[in-house]
Amino acid sequence: MDIATFAGLIAAFGLTAYGIAAGGSLSTFFDLPSLAIVAGGAFGMSLIAHPFASVVGTVRVIGKTFTDQLPDKQRVIREIVECARLARQEGLLALEKYDSELKIEFLDKGLRLVADGLEPKEIEKTLWLEIDNTAERHARSTEVLINLGNYAPAMGMVGTLIGLVLMLENMSEPSTIGPAMAIALLTTFYGALLANTLFLPMAAKLKGRSRDEMMIYELIANGLQSLVAGDHPRMIEQKLMGYLPPKERFGEYG
Repeated sequence: MDIATFAGLIAAFGLTAYGIAAGGSLSTFFDLPSLAIVAGGAFGMSLIAHPFASVVGTVRVIGKTFTDQLPDKQRVIREIVECARLARQEGLLALEKYDSELKIEFLDKGLRLVADGLEPKEIEKTLWLEIDNTAERHARSTEVLINLGNYAPAMGMVGTLIGLVLMLENMSEPSTIGPAMAIALLTTFYGALLANTLFLPMAAKLKGRSRDEMMIYELIANGLQSLVAGDHPRMIEQKLMGYLPPKERFGEYG
């Protein structure tokens, strides 16, 4: 579970709600038509701009940012060095039965490729193709979120114009001015709130998380390539240490 994401959302929406409640009533700031214009309009514009699968995939990726934790790079290096030691003692076929504690699908896939005896170039090609495709999927999801962050304020302005038109059309009926003005102001509020406390921060979160995940995948790919090449575990360990800041590096064989 990513505590930072939860804490950030709670702080952003919670303090906004607190500010509203301190000066009035929360119900004053809830207007279903305004919310429908902003949220529904932004979602609809996303479906126009992106394939349906990309929009749905973004929802899944966002869910993973809440629940999945990236593995520690130190543990990944130790795991690869242990695999190299095992392969050096018992042969590459022994990796077929190796039970990784990290449960990283990419690492498990790479170990299966190595154990199956594929050519080093084929292993390298398969692993880096997986990395490129994963990075592309994450980039598409980030783009969807950034566009949602742009569409929400735009739909807020559309709602403001709708509210102003409704207000001006019924100036002779005072009872209709309040609801129309509420739409005009609340749509702008909803657009700014959703864009700046949800969509754009989540896009930044996903971008950074994708960068960290790709670094781990590259670490695994390079480690497995060295393993297949028959490099000594000590050499593999020293090579992979380059992925860690100096203060996090450890000694021989972890």
